[in-house]
Amino acid sequence: MNNKLIQVIEIGAKTYLSTIPIGGTLITSVWDSVKNNKIETRQNEWKNMIENKLSSLEISLEDIGNNDKFTTCILKATELAIKTSSIEKKLYLANALINSINIDFDETTMLIFLNLIEEYTDLHMIILDFFSNPLKFSSVKNSNLYMGSPMKLFYDEYPNFKAKENLISLINNKLYLDGLLSSNSLNTTMTSDGAKGKQTTDLGDQFLEFFK
Repeated sequence: MNNKLIQVIEIGAKTYLSTIPIGGTLITSVWDSVKNNKIETRQNEWKNMIENKLSSLEISLEDIGNNDKFTTCILKATELAIKTSSIEKKLYLANALINSINIDFDETTMLIFLNLIEEYTDLHMIILDFFSNPLKFSSVKNSNLYMGSPMKLFYDEYPNFKAKENLISLINNKLYLDGLLSSNSLNTTMTSDGAKGKQTTDLGDQFLEFFK
């Protein structure tokens, strides 16, 4: 048995990286550890999510196997699901997989939406969901705001996010540039009706519908 094989065999889960020889052994060991732990966990989470959703569908294996949009979506969504630790993002992807069967827009739009959500975090989705219909939140519906900004209402609903104001400003601008928000000036003071109004575009509403 050669020395390199002996080194690999002796590397255990609790081995410090600083003690593993470089030259290929280190990165191989790191990759094996990630694959056997987190990647396998993520694969199992994803498998369970989509099995639970698929099991409720009244559709034949033949029909689903011949559905081009579903085929494209399961390949892309599976890739994205393995890349993220977010359970919420996996749920969005699982919803998209089911919705891909009967969506009324073309595959190009679907792929654009999947590419966008690959870039987005849970916070992107929270912001987009809020501004799609602020009045569905009790804090907004019951607000006695006379004049103010849409962002004031957002922070009333999510006060813990106030500390991330600069980051949220970047996210809002990104959603605007992607065509999902109708304005990048959500800090502008306006009437109560204006502040409480919908801020998403039609494309933004389509995007949310695909992942909900």
